[in-house]
Amino acid sequence: MIFSIVRVITALVTFFISVGAVLIFTVNHQDDNISDVQVTQIQSVPVDFSASLGQSDSLQPTPEFIFDYNLTKFYPRGYYSLIGKKPKDFREFEGFELAAYEWDRMTSSDKPSGHITVSTYSNGVENIYYTETGLVTNKQITFIASPMFEEDFEYRFDGHFLKGGRVYKAGKNQAVVEGKLTKLKNGVKVAENDVKFRVEYLGC
Repeated sequence: MIFSIVRVITALVTFFISVGAVLIFTVNHQDDNISDVQVTQIQSVPVDFSASLGQSDSLQPTPEFIFDYNLTKFYPRGYYSLIGKKPKDFREFEGFELAAYEWDRMTSSDKPSGHITVSTYSNGVENIYYTETGLVTNKQITFIASPMFEEDFEYRFDGHFLKGGRVYKAGKNQAVVEGKLTKLKNGVKVAENDVKFRVEYLGC
């Protein structure tokens, strides 16, 4: 009788041990599958950002305009407009603003700096959308004004100053700059004239 009871207890213990082992194996196996799924979900997908960035205009070099003169002897700041009757082929050309500073705003050094803004006027609309490069000394002034829109003209000027010192102190109708003004379309010259400019002070 006692022997039979021991056999039953042994069989039950063996059964429960087997069931427990199966349950532990199953849970561990499920955990392994879950871990695999989680790893798969967080895997990174490579993205090519270069295609979306492209080439930005803001990364292009700034157009160069050089100012080279003695600040104590020459000051060309002002708005320069054509003096006298405008040439037929330049009726739209108004003039240019020469914004000259007595220091380099980028480096804070004591050397001149600035820019030129060319303006034209046609069909009741003023156009200042040009990219200007060039050179200003106490003798010479040259610039190229390239249009930002294909339908507009390009302008080039090669001239020299007729007055030194503070140029804006010249008389209202006195020519202070003279030279050759050229007009181009798609790189082809369409007009060229000798012109003179007077100047108006911009203030400050």
